[in-house]
Amino acid sequence: MRRMLNLDGVSNVTIANDGHQAVEKVQQKIAENSFYDIIFMDVQMPNMDGRQATEIIRGELKYEYPIIAVSAYADLSNVNDCKAVGMNFFLAKPLRRPQLRQVLYDYGVIIKPPKGRKTLPPLPGKASLNK
Repeated sequence: MRRMLNLDGVSNVTIANDGHQAVEKVQQKIAENSFYDIIFMDVQMPNMDGRQATEIIRGELKYEYPIIAVSAYADLSNVNDCKAVGMNFFLAKPLRRPQLRQVLYDYGVIIKPPKGRKTLPPLPGKASLNK
């Protein structure tokens, strides 16, 4: 993912190895009176999964910037669970650069639209969260 982000001009990337680190990094940003433009949250992580981390980030920390779910399990119940905890969108693994680029554009991280498109249709058989 970092490589794909770099190819689209996103070079300031912060990595969290688990949900606890993700929560800590968001807390640190809030303490600095700053924010992440977008958070890509892996749903399955050690120690604390992405859904639990998002519940804390949204609930306790009141963080309102976009959180995008990333998971290989794109069944409807997983997508709905992600939406229920406050994730804004769902990207299925394996990630494809056009879909990643579209999310970056839709959430204002990059300002150049993907070539020839204003929006991407959902992938066949894959559910996505509405903004």
